[in-house]
Parts: sequence; C-alpha cells; structure tokens
Amino acid sequence: MNTLCAIASAVKPNGLWEKILFALDGKVVSYAVAIILITLAIKILMTPLDIFNKIIMKKNNRKMAVIQPELNKIEQRYKNNPNLKNQKINELYKRENYNIQGTCLGMVLNMGLTLLIFMSLFASLNNVANYKMREEFIAVQTAYERVYNETAIEGMSDEEKSALKVQAGQVALAKYEEVREGFLWVKSIWRPDTATSSVMKYSEFNKSILKKSGEVSEADYNDIMGAIEAKYNNWNGKLILPILSIIITYFSMQMNVFMAKIKAKREGRQYVADAQGSAKAMTIVMPIIMGIFAIFYNTAFSVYIVMGAIWGLITTPFTTMLVDKVDAKRAMAEEQKYEAEYSRRKKIDKK
Repeated sequence: MNTLCAIASAVKPNGLWEKILFALDGKVVSYAVAIILITLAIKILMTPLDIFNKIIMKKNNRKMAVIQPELNKIEQRYKNNPNLKNQKINELYKRENYNIQGTCLGMVLNMGLTLLIFMSLFASLNNVANYKMREEFIAVQTAYERVYNETAIEGMSDEEKSALKVQAGQVALAKYEEVREGFLWVKSIWRPDTATSSVMKYSEFNKSILKKSGEVSEADYNDIMGAIEAKYNNWNGKLILPILSIIITYFSMQMNVFMAKIKAKREGRQYVADAQGSAKAMTIVMPIIMGIFAIFYNTAFSVYIVMGAIWGLITTPFTTMLVDKVDAKRAMAEEQKYEAEYSRRKKIDKK
C-alpha cells in the first residue's frame, strides 16, 4: 500500500438538535454533558405544559366524580335511544362545565410534543454519531498516512515495511485516543453501552459510515485500524445505561402511584388503584422499549433516556404536590361558590 484512498469529510448535519449540540461543543466538557444539558432544558420547558395538563385532568376527574351518578342514570334511562342519550349527556356536561375535549387536547398535545422530541432527537443523534465516527476515522487515517505514506518504502524489505506499519498503527492509535469521545466507563458515546466494540468492523463501517461502497478498501481499513482494534476490541460499555434506563423509567412511571398511596394514607383512607389495564401495561412496556433503544443504539441517546427518567423520578413528587395544592384551592373555591349560590336561591325562594 503506497497511497491510501482518503475519504472526504461528511457534510456536517445541520438540523435543530445538531446545531444546538455542535454549538455546545468546546463550551462544555464533552458531548455527553451537552446532551445532559439539552435534556434538562427540554424537561424544564415541558414541565409547565405537563403541570397544566395534570391540573385540567384533576379538575375534570373531580367533576366526573360529581356527575357520575347522574351520568349513570342517563345511560340507563336512554340506553335504547343513543341519539337522545348523547344529547342528554352533552347537556349534563354543559350544565356542569365539564370539558372532555380540553382534557384530551392537553393530553394529545403533551404526548405529541414528547414523541416529536424523542424521535427527532433520536434521528439527530444518529446523524451526529455517523458524522463524528467518520471524522474520527479521517483524523486517524491522516495520522497513519503521515508516518507510512511519507516514508520512502522503495527498496524496503517486507520486515521493514511491516515494522513501518506497526509504527504508523501506533501513531494512529495515539490519535484515536485523542479524538475519541468517551463518557465515564463508555469508550465511545457514538457506540452502544454494551458488549459491542467501540471500533467498527469494516463491514459495519462500510455500510453505516462510508458514503459509497469501496471508498476505503478493507485492507487499508484493517491496516489503519489494526492497532486500535487490538486495544479496543473488548466491550465498549458495561450495560449500565440500558439497565438504568429500564429501572429508572419503571420507577419514574410508578412515582404517581407511590404519591397517591402516600396521600391516601395521610388522609386516613385506603388507596384504590384507578389505572386501567392499558395504563398498567405501559408501566411494563415503556421501560422495556427504553431498554431496547439503549441496547441497540448509541450511548449518546441512552444518556438522554436515563437523564429524562431521572428528571421524572425527581420532579414528579414536587409537581404532584403542586397540582394537588392548586386543585384543592380550586375545589374549595368551587364549593364556596356553590354554597353562596345555594344560599342566594334559598333567600329568593323565601321571598
């Protein structure tokens, strides 16, 4: 190999999340810290909407408890006349100022924004990972070339050429350790926190990173990455983030139940679960989904998943207490208003 086929730098991703992430590059310790900061910013911005949605749901649940007996009567009385039944139900909702659309709209908006952020950030971090791994290889390849290609090899024996390759490989290894982006126990945040190697095999690199097949030959790639792969061919991580993503997501989703049990105990009543079967199933399914993302995709996205779950675990008790406090004040105000109206009607009736 006298001359390596240099690959061109990839076009820098320019999506919203990519721009934010690259803007933080150099201003914070690492990309992992940048992702943590982005996650916290997202959660802080989404918290008011979440609190507002919970307050509306509390209000409507309280109203539903009041009108449920009347609703049951309508259901029974007009069960053979669906049109009239719906008319009477709508009249009841209007009379009691019960807005089911408001609850659904808030829930759909919250879920839609959460899903949009999740999927767009997922795609963006995959784009950044591919871009950064390509740039890492270019830096390593350049370092290798400086030693190997700029040395006159004509007339060298095979042993001398092999020794030169070893020397170039060590320079490439030193360069890789300089440019690689690790995080705590993870060797490369652009690879999963699993048993997979931090260094791609040629087949995977050719498929995922190169713009066109054959841009770098397998022989050249193996020569350049040989010393690096020899050192980093063991686990890229320790499966810590995938495990944390499952455990913390589960407990984060269970926090509302835990808070409801505490409230029931404080009020001297027995806790009654009000979650439907589908909601209970989600407390199992969602942690598994998060674990799958953390296992099969890069560590950078796993950091986002874990930090988001930690945020939920920490903030849920405070947001729940805030929502309960606001709802209690509203319930008291509504009760006082009802009593005032009832008293006024009684005075009118006496006259």
